Amino acid sequence: MDNLKKIIAHDSNINVVMAALHVVNRMAKGLRDRFCCFISMIWSVVLDKSKDKKVTVRVAVGEALDAISDVCGTDRLTKDLCEHLSKPNPQSKQCLCSFLTRYFVRQTTVELEFAKAVLPIVVKHASDSDPSVRDAACSTLGSARRLLGKGLDAFLAPIITEKAKLDKVEEYCEEAKKQHEEFLASRPQRGPSSGHASGDVVESISEEVGTSASDHAKDVDPWTLMDPTNVVEKLRQDFDELMASKKWQERKEAVDSMLSIVESAPRVEMSPELQQVMTTL
Repeated sequence: MDNLKKIIAHDSNINVVMAALHVVNRMAKGLRDRFCCFISMIWSVVLDKSKDKKVTVRVAVGEALDAISDVCGTDRLTKDLCEHLSKPNPQSKQCLCSFLTRYFVRQTTVELEFAKAVLPIVVKHASDSDPSVRDAACSTLGSARRLLGKGLDAFLAPIITEKAKLDKVEEYCEEAKKQHEEFLASRPQRGPSSGHASGDVVESISEEVGTSASDHAKDVDPWTLMDPTNVVEKLRQDFDELMASKKWQERKEAVDSMLSIVESAPRVEMSPELQQVMTTL
């Protein structure tokens, strides 16, 4: 992913940067847990882009972070996330707190080690000098309150005397409850299995939101029934040449061509050829 990393980190054209972020987003959704092997190459770079002053770029960053966090365990994400969450840039703090809010909304349980790592930093941001950061932090704490209940109080000592902030956390908790219900309702309906599906076809909602697998043993994930798309076969012949071009229009043309492929491929076929492309992309 060297070229994608360079584009996201250094390209001066925001259209090229956003296209690259959209590719990361779609590849994570298409590969699911197989995308995790690329985490060390791309996660920190996407996190660092959260400091961008352009709102449209930060929105694309948030979407990429959401997609990656949905398919990779928190043990692979926590260290770099905490490092970037602790940086002084207000755009970064706001963007990453908003990401955590959405992440907690999508969960039914939370890894305690992850909570213990990120929440003390978020609590500090609840007293930030920037009002947008303070609000984003309170939103994250409210979202975490939905999962942890009174357990969140263990992290709130620094703001325990600030009633206005605590009230805001409770307001955001109620909002997070509604958002969680909306999230569950928006998920694709899963039909009953025939009772003869293989283990890699039958997947439970819990694998994505953390509930017990036995509760949904008869659910079939539609993604597993889709035919995987061979992305490499569909790449244009001059893809590498365009990616290396000094003209941003040609770089964007290359990234857009891959984006159009992965956007039309809900499930992506992992292969040695794709791994090679992703490594050099």
